[in-house]
Amino acid sequence: MSKQQNVSTFVSTLCRCGRTSSLDDNSQIARGRLECGHYICADCWHYNNPLPTPICNICNLHLQAQEIPRLSLYVTAYNDMVGRFKELERIHSQKIHESKQANEVIAILKAKLASFQKAQPPNGVASLSSPISPAQPHPNTSIVSSSSGIKSPVIDWQSEAGKQFSVYLIKQRETLAACQRECESLKSRVNELTAQLEAKNHPNAETVTATERAELMEAELEGLHERLAQCEDDLEKARAELGAANSQNQQISKEAADSRKEAAQQRAAMAKVRFEIASLKSRCETAERDLASARASLKAKDEAIKANARSPRGRSIDLPSPSRSAAERTMVYIPTATELEQSATRLVSLQNDVSRLNREKSAIEQEIAQLKESLKSQEEENRALGGKLRQSAELASEIGKLHLAANSRAEAAEEKLLDIQKEMQELKELMETQAQENKAMQNTANIASGLTKLTEHRSRIAQLESQLAEVTCVRDKAITQCEIWKENRDSWKRWGEVMALRAKQWEDEVSKAKTPLARDALSIMPEEPPLMSPSGPPDLGKSRKRPFDMPDTDVDASHAAAKPHTDQGSPITVDSGGEGTERKRARFTAS
Repeated sequence: MSKQQNVSTFVSTLCRCGRTSSLDDNSQIARGRLECGHYICADCWHYNNPLPTPICNICNLHLQAQEIPRLSLYVTAYNDMVGRFKELERIHSQKIHESKQANEVIAILKAKLASFQKAQPPNGVASLSSPISPAQPHPNTSIVSSSSGIKSPVIDWQSEAGKQFSVYLIKQRETLAACQRECESLKSRVNELTAQLEAKNHPNAETVTATERAELMEAELEGLHERLAQCEDDLEKARAELGAANSQNQQISKEAADSRKEAAQQRAAMAKVRFEIASLKSRCETAERDLASARASLKAKDEAIKANARSPRGRSIDLPSPSRSAAERTMVYIPTATELEQSATRLVSLQNDVSRLNREKSAIEQEIAQLKESLKSQEEENRALGGKLRQSAELASEIGKLHLAANSRAEAAEEKLLDIQKEMQELKELMETQAQENKAMQNTANIASGLTKLTEHRSRIAQLESQLAEVTCVRDKAITQCEIWKENRDSWKRWGEVMALRAKQWEDEVSKAKTPLARDALSIMPEEPPLMSPSGPPDLGKSRKRPFDMPDTDVDASHAAAKPHTDQGSPITVDSGGEGTERKRARFTAS
């Protein structure tokens, strides 16, 4: 189908929206003339309420070309929204990963703290995992056992090992305090993250409503995306059908042109044949007239010959006629034999020409019948082609209706997309406001926690100062006790040496005398060593009795034990008696 045929199908020059009423009226709306001869106004380029009027193929192609940018804009907006959703998902997964890492760090610190607490002994300074083992006491410390048999170390704080041990204890306390601070900070961080997750899991009504609306919008977007894909599929199918219809139309137009050419050729042939038939008819008529005249003349001649058979040849015979008068009688020429033979041959040739012309006439009539039949078949084919053309026009109108429906769906999708964008903007503003409020609350909470920590640090510093004073007092008492024990040990050592010397002297005297000694001699009391420390009156209520000749070193007195400060508050007690007394007795006996 050509452009002229398309224009002839749609004779009106109005726009598809029906606004322009005349070709010369250009003042109302700016128009554009398409290749098909139709006019379209500026509003129809943007699809503002187009009327469902029938359109041709070229109009349909233009409208499809205008539809593609609109759909691409919609797809771009949808892809942007999907990208934003993925970014929010990534931020959420990152926050969850941070909370998991914080939980892992807290678990590790808890495990370290538990192992640190398990490594501490139940009482004393050994609970601080000191490098000095209680099984190997320092050489500057003395061990005094109680009656229960439990050993407790006594530290010489003035010695190098004691100083190292005190430095180690201070470092361990600082490390423990740092670990506790880190643990507290991690706990606060975990609490904040837990609160944030709970706030996300349990949002307020506005957030829930906004989230539901966003989910509904996302579902609508998915539906619109599906409908858009369906529209694109329909558009592709319509394009394929349009291409097939165009190709079929071109083929049909080519066939129609060929049939027209053949019909024109057949018409020319028919006209030529008709002219030949007319000429043959005229020739036949002239031949028939000549034949009739020849027959009449021959008949007259035959009669004359029969009448004058005995008359000499070459003379004219007066043919009598009842209708003629005597004055009107004419003379008849009697042909010779040669003339008769010539007329006979001419008559035969004329008869042959007539038969030949009759045969040609019948052949031409048969050809005319065949041409009429082919003309009828061509007319039927033309009718079929007209039906196909009508079907293609109906198909084009259906495609136009589908395109208009797609336009309306695209407009509805655009309106929904604009609504979704507005609601997303409102949600962004609401989220920014909530983020600012959360940030302000977090800053307030951080300030309050900082003040609380400062108060705790001050109280802790005061407590550590008091503990340091107590530890210093206990250390001084322990140093004094160590000096007393050292003096007692020196006095016991000197007393043992004196007693050993006297025993040796007694043995020498006995060996020299070689006489039995009296009982009174054996009851001589040895000389006691000088007292190094003041002693009080003997306590008669004690369970252990010492001999009267033993120097009073006040080993049974209850002295104040050294109490280095620990977090458990368990003091180091110094017990007397028991194993230490037995050792002293064995030493005295040996000496």
